[in-house]
Amino acid sequence: MGAVMGLGAWFYRTDGLPARWGPEVAAHAAASQDFLQDRSRCRVPQGGAFAGQEVCAIGPEGGTPRVLIWGDSHLRALMDGLALAADEAGVPGLILWRAGCPPAFGLQKRESAATPAEDAACPASVEAVARALEQSPGIGLVVLVGRWAYYATGTGAGQDGQNRIALAPRPGSGLPEGLSQADLLAVALARTVEALRAGGREVVLLRQVPELPRYDSRAVARGLAHGRIAPGEVPGLMVPDTGRAAAADAALEQAEAAGARRLDPWPGLCDPSCGIGPDGAVSWFDTNHLTNAGARRLVPLLVPLLREAGR
Repeated sequence: MGAVMGLGAWFYRTDGLPARWGPEVAAHAAASQDFLQDRSRCRVPQGGAFAGQEVCAIGPEGGTPRVLIWGDSHLRALMDGLALAADEAGVPGLILWRAGCPPAFGLQKRESAATPAEDAACPASVEAVARALEQSPGIGLVVLVGRWAYYATGTGAGQDGQNRIALAPRPGSGLPEGLSQADLLAVALARTVEALRAGGREVVLLRQVPELPRYDSRAVARGLAHGRIAPGEVPGLMVPDTGRAAAADAALEQAEAAGARRLDPWPGLCDPSCGIGPDGAVSWFDTNHLTNAGARRLVPLLVPLLREAGR
């Protein structure tokens, strides 16, 4: 029994002997563990502008937030990169995210992967953000981050292809009825940009990171380890879905016409190909979320943006 326990402890302390794998397996196995962010600066304020909403502080501590980065789980995946960028830029900011909830005023949603309570919490959170911004004159820049293709098409892709999300105008929002989902998203984003700019703020839309419908870090690591996937097959599993990307980009065009700027992460992630960076780390956790290593690859893109907010 002692020998068995000792062997188990050895496997535990060595993370399952990763050295037994080749570098290809190790890279994707590491990606499957690289999706938990540092939440030590996240809190739910009991008072103030963001009372009741979980916000995560980035940049120098103690300063008045100059930027709000607002979005869904794609924003959560970017937290490590944003934190590094805010520190380098010397600009305090706040991150506020809610999974499956588009950062746009006036919408409500019904999602197959969410409970009715989670669906109801989305528009309530959006309204709280609008109120919080009215009480936060120091915030001069709002960055919107979302899985725009999911909201525009109403479906997931690859491993979450069975997921469905339906958007609709929230009663009293003034958004038009009867539009296609993609058109409704476009109008809602444009009106969100107009409302934020009317408050004297700059607005930046982050283009959605590429979706890789055939990729999942855990499945690829296991497939390589057990010989079901050959190393030469992996690049073919990391090809972005350009059709869904086009649907997402089209939804952002009206928002750009309303005065938002678009920031494009694709060159920093897919140059020359998507997936593995110069350091050998994989940039994707699953079909559409970045790993922390992927988020850090975007720091050079994010630093100039955040420096602008500090001027």
